[in-house]
Amino acid sequence: MKRFSFLFGMLMILALPLLNSCEEVEGDEEVTDPREAFVGEWNCDEELAKRDNYRVNIQLDSDNSSQVLLYNFGLMGSSEAAEGIVGGDDIEVPLQNMANGWSADGNGTMVDANTIEWTYTLTDGADRYDYIAVYTLVNK
Repeated sequence: MKRFSFLFGMLMILALPLLNSCEEVEGDEEVTDPREAFVGEWNCDEELAKRDNYRVNIQLDSDNSSQVLLYNFGLMGSSEAAEGIVGGDDIEVPLQNMANGWSADGNGTMVDANTIEWTYTLTDGADRYDYIAVYTLVNK
């Protein structure tokens, strides 16, 4: 009988951690995707450029959780997308090949919810074009 009591006591001690339950903690912290701030249709105004303003459509990249796709970046065409990496309020377009032998790279900073300031470079294989631009949100 002592042995049974001893085994029962040991079993209860070993089972105690299994009886511990987890409590869900409610908090006001909402996990948000920093890329969401960049998503939308933007009007691009290039300073000192001799071309009209144009639209850039930024969408989430479903294949990469830190990346967005910038359609018509650098006026490359609405079906051509540059890949941008988002980190907080910053977005980087690493050097990449685009349509018709062009390459692009640059950086943008979200100034406020409706404005991104950019510096970027477009190269056609022979000439380099440096731009400073401001994107203004048109449609979320």
